[in-house]
Amino acid sequence: MCMEIKAPMPGKIASISVSVGSQVKEEDEVIIMDAMKMEIPVYAPGSGIVKEIKVKWASPSTKVSCLLSFISANKLEGYSSGLKETYIDGIGAVEEAWKK
Repeated sequence: MCMEIKAPMPGKIASISVSVGSQVKEEDEVIIMDAMKMEIPVYAPGSGIVKEIKVKWASPSTKVSCLLSFISANKLEGYSSGLKETYIDGIGAVEEAWKK
C-alpha cells in the first residue's frame, strides 16, 4: 500500500532526512518544517520504503500538501530479499512485477 505524509501545518521545508529508496520505521523523523518560528518534525506513520519526495528544501507547503510517499512494509512482506533490493534499486520495477 502506498502511503502519503501530509504537512501538519503551513510552513517551509527546513530539512529532509530521507531520500528515495530509504527504509523508514514508524516514528522515524523524515522532514523538519519551519512553521510559526518553530521547527516542526514530521514523522513516518509506519514502516516502509520512501517512493517519492514531493517537496524540496526551503519550499513552502500548505497544510494539505503531500510531502512524500512511501510503500508500506506490509506490502513488502512475503517477498524475497532480492525482490526488496530490486525495489530499492529501481523504484517502480517491483510495482510492475506485483501487478502481474
